[in-house]
Amino acid sequence: MLLNKNPNKSVVKPEETKVSETREKPIMKAIKIKLDGQNKVKKNFNINCSLSDARIQLIQNINTAFLFLDKDNFIIDKELESDEIISNILVDDVILLKSSNHNTIKNEMNLNFKPKNVPLPDAFFLREEGKLKIYQYPQIELTRKEEATANIILIVGQTGSGKTTFINAFVNYLMDIELEDDFRYNLIYENERLKSESQTKGLHIYNIRSKSMILKIVDTQGFGDTNGIEEDEKITMIIKDSFIKELNSINAILFVVKASDTRLTPHQKYIFSSITSLFGKDVRKNFISLITFYNGTEKPSAVTTLEQSDFKTIISFIENPWYLCFDSKIIYSDPDDELNYISYKKAKKNYKCLCDKIISLHRNSLTQSKENLILREKIEMQSKALLELLKMQMDKLAEIDDQKKYIEENKKKINDNTIQYIPKKRIEYEPEPIKNGQKATVCRVCKFNCHFPCKDTTLIGYDVLKYGCKIWTWGFNCTFCPNKCPQSCHILSDKKYEKKEYIEYIKVDEFIDYNLNPGINKSLNILKKLQEEEKELKEKINLTQYELKKKYDELKKIAINCTSYQTTIEFLEELIKEEEFQKEKGYLKRIELYRKMIVENENILKVVHDLK
Repeated sequence: MLLNKNPNKSVVKPEETKVSETREKPIMKAIKIKLDGQNKVKKNFNINCSLSDARIQLIQNINTAFLFLDKDNFIIDKELESDEIISNILVDDVILLKSSNHNTIKNEMNLNFKPKNVPLPDAFFLREEGKLKIYQYPQIELTRKEEATANIILIVGQTGSGKTTFINAFVNYLMDIELEDDFRYNLIYENERLKSESQTKGLHIYNIRSKSMILKIVDTQGFGDTNGIEEDEKITMIIKDSFIKELNSINAILFVVKASDTRLTPHQKYIFSSITSLFGKDVRKNFISLITFYNGTEKPSAVTTLEQSDFKTIISFIENPWYLCFDSKIIYSDPDDELNYISYKKAKKNYKCLCDKIISLHRNSLTQSKENLILREKIEMQSKALLELLKMQMDKLAEIDDQKKYIEENKKKINDNTIQYIPKKRIEYEPEPIKNGQKATVCRVCKFNCHFPCKDTTLIGYDVLKYGCKIWTWGFNCTFCPNKCPQSCHILSDKKYEKKEYIEYIKVDEFIDYNLNPGINKSLNILKKLQEEEKELKEKINLTQYELKKKYDELKKIAINCTSYQTTIEFLEELIKEEEFQKEKGYLKRIELYRKMIVENENILKVVHDLK
């Protein structure tokens, strides 16, 4: 290698540099370029950009291979180019270059000679892509010791963010694949999953054994898919179940974002909010943001987008660098192109930085994240139960108003016994079959839908609901129905209660509660009884609201993001506008669902706000 560095010149270690910070304030300047003492070109440069970035720009004007010289005319090692900036090597606004040849650069890439890579024996050949053979990375069974010491990473992101491409490229780096190798690995192939993976839809676990580390990659289905917001809710439940059953701890959470994400739309806010709301505060430092599809030289716009989203609350807890940029497709590029060699060498440094960060982040418990997701589920369930109670209250108030009006208009006749029967609008809740084979947990005493939809927990003809549903207190009483009834009053049913209205005539004496007012004023007695019923219902609602607020306060203590309810409302409102504009088949049903979800989220926020 050509290297003749000035021994008196201090060398900044890569991990101590903050290149991203120096690039935040570009200073443009017209700079002359000299190659072997000859003038070559004059260009505008950001003098705070790195030499590796400057090289990419200069290759467009200089056809021969070259190396940078410092102010003392010493050759700068290519390993240090990404850590050195232009302003440090300028001599009278001139960048000095020394010509090299293509073989020199290739030799620098392969100084530590190693045997040529060959596919693993169990790797399955998939196809050819140009000069490359693509193999499926084989299923790997880890030993008990490897399972205990493996580095576990969870990868989350929006559909289309480049998760799959990144994972495939990352595996090639881990297996030490070079550009000149004639084959590549795919871990994920056209969304087909190996039998050895987790069989749960939406969550897939892969084991990687490389020289540098043992790695477990937990890949989640992308948020914001075309299947809609309901699919995102399913993904959240799948992740919650995996935290409870499969994942107890984790080393890193890789949050994948496209470099071109330039503005924070309601959809983008919803995606970021949905992802950050999955986790407890105790894993904030375990996040790393991966910027994909990046092939530029300046700070990607996605960084600003992240800084303005709900992710901003996490950034200060992550040790720098809090984000890393990748062009995952470079591993599949032409090895005979010098620019590709330079780009892949830079990419390898970022992959190494990522591996170093993963290893440095020792396994962290997912206890708070589990609690966070369970609490969110209970809050959403209790919100739905509260809505049912509020509907019952509105029905009761309407019934009372009708009765009051009738009694006020006929109080003389009632007191004189001229009227023997009073018309009464009676509201009953009667079981009606549920469509689509869904189930509901219902209270037969309160005639109340405590949890809908609910999982079918019937096992060999026995209803094990009493042990599985989330509506129970530790004393096995329902937290949602009006009377907080015990489990024995509940069943898992294929029917749920729907409101029915009837008009009936009730004898005056049956209305009167003489304990409230022993006097002979029958009309007043009836009104007081109705008021007592209304008061009792309000107390039940207040208790439910208090319990909901209490859960939300618990959530604020452990959750990274508690603003997801408002963000979801904004996104649903945007979806309704799109549906009303496009008017595609079934849009009215989707709008009805979105409006119902808005009411549920607004209900949570209203309770939290009113009870502060």
